[in-house]
Amino acid sequence: MEYVEGGSLRSILERFGSFQEQLIRIYIQGVVEGLIYLHSKGIIHRDIKSANLLVTKDGVIKIAGLSLTTDTYKHTYSLLSLSSLSSYGVCDV
Repeated sequence: MEYVEGGSLRSILERFGSFQEQLIRIYIQGVVEGLIYLHSKGIIHRDIKSANLLVTKDGVIKIAGLSLTTDTYKHTYSLLSLSSLSSYGVCDV
């Protein structure tokens, strides 16, 4: 399990308030890239929310909450391997 020191977007919003537009664009880009990767592997994340979007100290978004996902190839629920997804901005917490 990867430690993400920045915390979730939800906790950051609660601490500091709203984000500037440029920062929102950077975060959205990270989320979209992570979701594109997951979808390319046939995986649908079923719980995208600010509490499941983690931010590293470098501002990189990591998608968490992957313990229950839909595998579109097998039409089943599966646990994902953290090691295979963490380099793509995707992690499981």
